[in-house]
This record gives sequence, C-alpha cells and structure tokens, in this order.
Amino acid sequence: QVRLISHLITEGSMSNSNGSIGFTNSDPVLAKDFTVAAEMFPNIRVVRYDSGGTRTPTYRAVQKVRHNWINKPGQSKNSVMGFVKSLGLAGLKSKDKFVPPIVFQLKKPLISLFLRVLYSGDGWVEFTGRPAISYCSTSKQLVTEVQHLLLRFGIISKVRYKASRYNNIVHSSWTVDILNRESLLKFVGEIGFLGEKEQKLRKLTQYLYGRSINHNNDVI
Repeated sequence: QVRLISHLITEGSMSNSNGSIGFTNSDPVLAKDFTVAAEMFPNIRVVRYDSGGTRTPTYRAVQKVRHNWINKPGQSKNSVMGFVKSLGLAGLKSKDKFVPPIVFQLKKPLISLFLRVLYSGDGWVEFTGRPAISYCSTSKQLVTEVQHLLLRFGIISKVRYKASRYNNIVHSSWTVDILNRESLLKFVGEIGFLGEKEQKLRKLTQYLYGRSINHNNDVI
C-alpha cells in the first residue's frame, strides 16, 4: 500500500474519481513496481496503454471481473480507487496533492520506502556544479510535507519557489533541495532511488567524497 500511495502521488492520475487509476512512466522498473503494488488489491489487473508505442505508457488498474454494485451505493467498484478515496486523494489535481496523514504514522523503514518511490518519480540528481538531490511538485503542501519527512532521517533541505511560463501562462511549482554533503549522504544511505535514477545516485555518491559540508539550509 505504501508503494502504491507514493506512485500515485508522484506519477498517478486520480482526477476522475469515477474512473480507473492511471500511472504514467517510461521506466520499466517503476512500471513493474506499480503493477505489483496495484495487483495486490482484490480483483485488479494492470493494463498498459501506449497508443501503439507513440507515447509514454500509462498503466491502468482495472477490474479483472466487472461488478455492478447496485445494492451497495457509495462503494467503489474498483478496489484501488476505493483505497485512494479512503485516503482523500481521489479527484485531486497535481496542485492539490498531499501526503496522507497515515504516512506520518509509519515507522522509518516504511517512510523510507515512501520517499524512495516518490523521488524515483519526480525527483532528480545533480552532480555537476553544486551537487543536489531535488523533488518538485506544483503542490506547495506536498513539497513542505516531503521536507518534514526528510527531517525524520536528519536530512536538511530547503524549499524554493519556481515559476515557468507556458502559452503566456505562469505556472507555479515548488522544489525541495538537499544540498549539503552530510544530508546528501544520509539520503543515499537511508532512502535512495529505484530504476534508472539509481545509476545517477551511484555517480553522485562517488562525486561527493572530498566535498565540503554546506550548512546553509532552511530548517522546519
């Protein structure tokens, strides 16, 4: 369940609360991880859609056997959608996403798993110029909650605002950056990445040795 929550927050489509849950990503490791997590739910199989290979694949959690819940009004036919609704995430757009309260009650190994999957989706690694591990979202609440969870591991980070223009419309997003050497190494050792980004994290680890520590970060 922790893996599924994280996948859906970072790369999931949940805005249609009456439809199926989708996950869009080109990394086969993450796609398999999502598929395994989703298919643990009752009566669920994951189907891949990629328009004949012309776009990034979307994986949808659909019912194996379609049920008509005529006598059970208010219940979701799709068990994954039912789970998402129970967390308050169904129907949300990207800018409204948040970390469900249940995640803050988890023990550190499961919080580590949550963050690992989350960063593997919308996170990235920089090791040219100033080394950094970053995560970005159009939801300020989500980013500040990620910063809070990082502190559980003693990882210091800073949140910055970023504005971009597309079709003459300004779009807002927020990024949480891990910048100092000590915190970067804690992230490597206690959280990490899955899939293609794991290779970049290994390169960052090699790059960090011999670097000085920078304590200039915001603390909650």
